[in-house]
Amino acid sequence: MTNILQTLRNNGNVLIAVDTAGRVLELAHMLDQLWRNKESGLLAYSLALLNNVSYNVVEFAKSQIEWMSDKLMRSFEGARNNPFQFKHLQLCHSLSELNKVSSPKVVLASSPDMESGFSRELFLQWCSNPNNSLIITTRYVHEFSKILLFLQVCVELLQCIRMAFSTKVMFSN
Repeated sequence: MTNILQTLRNNGNVLIAVDTAGRVLELAHMLDQLWRNKESGLLAYSLALLNNVSYNVVEFAKSQIEWMSDKLMRSFEGARNNPFQFKHLQLCHSLSELNKVSSPKVVLASSPDMESGFSRELFLQWCSNPNNSLIITTRYVHEFSKILLFLQVCVELLQCIRMAFSTKVMFSN
């Protein structure tokens, strides 16, 4: 949480690479709850879920409360508040929709291994800004090693691009 707040305060964006079928709902719920807390300092920033089926995932979760944890069930039964009725999470289905969300922002984007999908596209767009942060949510060592290899290649590529732009080429007649 400290990393997220520090990144946002430094005018950076936070990319959280998530699996749509995995922990995305848990993370979305937790972050939306943090945004609801006025003392958290997060109300000034945006929170978004970027996925082709983000609306469907959230709507389905709203209809399946009886299969959720006991804590969520008690919350729903007591106050009749659906825990997936997000107040601060903006659902986006495309990069153009995400671009309309004000920055700095925290974005939950698919897919967790960043081999493809919105997380890869956002990473490639945002990785050149040192104010931005990346949070990897995968637990699998094999997937994580692929991510690290991908990140290493991206960093090397960026270094080559920076060197190419910083090198002055002189032509003589």
